[in-house]
Amino acid sequence: MANPTTSPPPSSRHPLLTSLLTTIFVLLAAAGVYFIRIQPDHSSFTQNLTDLVETEKLQDGSRLYTTYTGLKPLDLGLTYLVASFAQGPLSLNEPARIQQIHFLLNFFPAVVIFNVEAYRSRNRWSFLSLRRRHNPLYHLAYTLLTTRKTYLISGGDVPLPLAKALLPASLLLLALPTAAMYYPWSSPRLAQNLIAFWQVAPVLVNAGVWLLASTVYKSQTSQTPETKTTTRKQMTLVLRRLYSAAILVASASHFYTLYTIFTSQNKSLTLTNVFLPLNDISTGDVGTSLFQIFQWDFWLIFGSSRLWCALVVYDVQKQRHGQVDLKKFLAYYVLANNLEFVVGPGAVLAGVWRWREERLVEIEAKAGRLEKEHSL
Repeated sequence: MANPTTSPPPSSRHPLLTSLLTTIFVLLAAAGVYFIRIQPDHSSFTQNLTDLVETEKLQDGSRLYTTYTGLKPLDLGLTYLVASFAQGPLSLNEPARIQQIHFLLNFFPAVVIFNVEAYRSRNRWSFLSLRRRHNPLYHLAYTLLTTRKTYLISGGDVPLPLAKALLPASLLLLALPTAAMYYPWSSPRLAQNLIAFWQVAPVLVNAGVWLLASTVYKSQTSQTPETKTTTRKQMTLVLRRLYSAAILVASASHFYTLYTIFTSQNKSLTLTNVFLPLNDISTGDVGTSLFQIFQWDFWLIFGSSRLWCALVVYDVQKQRHGQVDLKKFLAYYVLANNLEFVVGPGAVLAGVWRWREERLVEIEAKAGRLEKEHSL
């Protein structure tokens, strides 16, 4: 006989919260379009960048290579991207170089999380399985697609072979190429090849995951009710290691950035110059405009991620306890924001997901027990 006194806690998010966050994420996405796409076009930036590509020159007059694959349409796109990224890897602008190192390696945890969520069975064939890199739009989709009460209760599994493959594929095909871009290579050709390679690195990560999952980590046993629980525990352990690695990568880049800024004799290397988009771009200078685009991208992505983390914590706490202690929630939010200054925004993002993974196991286990009680 079913137990009438036991029922799962209400877990649906308040519609006003969903509406508020939806509005904010839409505004952040619109701000991204303005500051990254529209504002630079108000000057001669776009034409100046095109001139560099057509003359095969970088901002400092050095050679811009234009052949990477032998396919002209693809090479043209890669040439524009190489020209856009070059001032960091080629040390044409030291503040831009430091900002890119910090930004791209702190973005590594976001890519890891996108891939994990894409492989969860509950997200299959949804927008969350598309691994979108534009964070505000991804966060908007997450906000709208996770309002149902049952979202966190089931379907959180990632096939174990895929989960195991994520760590080596992510480190070898994304984190390592990102770091390699900023090594002071003596060959400009090699440096530009690495920039071009990095543009397709996220796609290669997915290919690497499937290759490793179907070979090295291929499962040899069939799934049974007895092994399902064990597999879920193994998956959680594997994902915790993945998030821990992401924390290390992001925090290392954060420490390197702060150390470089505070110990450098270069007067242009200040926190303000590196992080704040305050430079005048009205002249259309390519280097200045590109630097500011990267700065705006950083703030929009991680500002959006901070709200996303808050939403994730809120949903988990609501699912576990039926309500959210607002004072504790705000205290955790303030703590997370302060931690960003210590370990970096990417490390905090990965830390929240590591915490979430452990709570998901508890939520799914409790839901399973309640289902059994209701079936008696």
